[in-house]
Amino acid sequence: TKFNTNATGLIKAVATGSNSISNLVVDGFLVEKGSLRPTFIFASQIDGFTLSNSGLYGSNALSSYTDCVKFDTGADYGVKGNVLVENNIFKDYGQYILWFRLIGTGSYEITNNQFINCGQTAGSHGAVTFASYASDATNIEINFHHNILDDSYMMFRADAWSNATASNLTMKCNYNKVS
Repeated sequence: TKFNTNATGLIKAVATGSNSISNLVVDGFLVEKGSLRPTFIFASQIDGFTLSNSGLYGSNALSSYTDCVKFDTGADYGVKGNVLVENNIFKDYGQYILWFRLIGTGSYEITNNQFINCGQTAGSHGAVTFASYASDATNIEINFHHNILDDSYMMFRADAWSNATASNLTMKCNYNKVS
């Protein structure tokens, strides 16, 4: 698939009200480099997510603020449950590569990925950004390990936005390589 338009989500999965989308799985997907502003996945109120074995190539123009995967705020949360992002290549994304907003209770495993030429030095765009926690969030475990960042800006970012208090929050960032 190649982006030919400014997309707010090649894959868009947005639940409304008290609804949720369970176990969204994307495996073995290839997105070729385009010249416009692609967002590969735009989602909210996702309960369980897997992105694996995919090659996601953004825009040649990093100044176009390209996001790759964006979990935005739904009525209650962006994403929760078991989240696994493994064995992917992310290349040429200028803004948020993996952006988790309003996260809920769960396990977040980001492992064995490559981030190549990602992020802008003018912004605060990490390979992985966790921003804010759902009001009922408890027992959150985030593991970011065995990833490679090559010519990329900021590896890991955790923000405390609104609803920033989460009980039993554990973040581990180990065995990554930056070059």
